[in-house]
Parts: sequence; C-alpha cells; structure tokens
Amino acid sequence: MPLPPLPPSNTKRYWVVTQGPQTEHRTQVRVDASVTDSAALIALNADWTILMAETSVNYNIVGLEVAQAGSDVRNPVPGWAPLVGAAAGIGGQQFARSFSIRGRSADGRKMKMLIWGLSSATQPDFQLAPGAMASALTNFLASVNTRAGYYLSISGLKPVYKIDMLESYNDHWVDELRP
Repeated sequence: MPLPPLPPSNTKRYWVVTQGPQTEHRTQVRVDASVTDSAALIALNADWTILMAETSVNYNIVGLEVAQAGSDVRNPVPGWAPLVGAAAGIGGQQFARSFSIRGRSADGRKMKMLIWGLSSATQPDFQLAPGAMASALTNFLASVNTRAGYYLSISGLKPVYKIDMLESYNDHWVDELRP
C-alpha cells in the first residue's frame, strides 16, 4: 500500500545556500521542531565545514534560511559565517553535477539530499563508494547519519542513510548552461 503524501512543510526546514560562479543552490535539511536557529548555525556550519575540503574553490556556502513547520516562508538566519571551498576549481559541465545522499526512514519514506560544487573526480559508474571517497565525504556522511534531530525525512523520522554518494547531472542546470 502506498504511503499517503505529506505536505512539504510537514517539518521545520533549513536551507544551506551554496553559491557558485553561475548558479545558486539550496540544500534542504529537515530538523526536529526543537532545533533552534543558534543550534542549527553551529551544527550545520560544522557539517558543511567538513565538506569544504572537497568543495571547489569557486563555490561558497553563503547563508542559511529557515521555514517553520506548516509554513512555506523562508527567512534568513543571521550569523552564518561564509565557508569557502578548498578543492580544485570546477567548470563547464561540472556546474550541472550534483551528488546525492539517500536514505529511508522507519515508516518507509525515502529521502534524498543534493549537494553541489564538489570537486571529486568523475566516477565511471556514477557512484562514490566508501573506499573511493575522500575522508571529508566519509566524515560528512557519518555526521549526517549520527547527528540527532537533523537530516530527517519528510515524516520527521531519522532515516538510515547509505554510506555512498551518487553523482548525477541535473538536466535543469544542463539546460541553464546551454547557449
């Protein structure tokens, strides 16, 4: 039996704002209702700081936005310290490349989070397996899996995440990059 749909605003959500040379992306992070903005600033900044070792120098994490459960209104969270990528620069087709982290919660709902601007080498099978991933990516995934109250599914439950990442080319951004 299929699961009934839930409204996108079912949980409190934060968006980590990534800015690249030609694009701006927002990665949504669902959290427990008890998470405060000050706690989110600390936790999400710590997680994305881990990721900066594998993020291209031409990508920066420039902000954090929040929407309360039941609301679709996003508000900036003051106090975010911008993070600058430290890995090799990317260009061309790599601007349309995203990396996904996938999981499933106890109620059966799937969860996917997209990350942009990583400078990882292209994989022939589009999978960054644990042995092929840089330690920064492995450490980021470990934090996603273990940080209580963060990275929840739409139903508000903590998913069990896979320990790899999938590489993909986003067709919307491919179209945006075409002349």
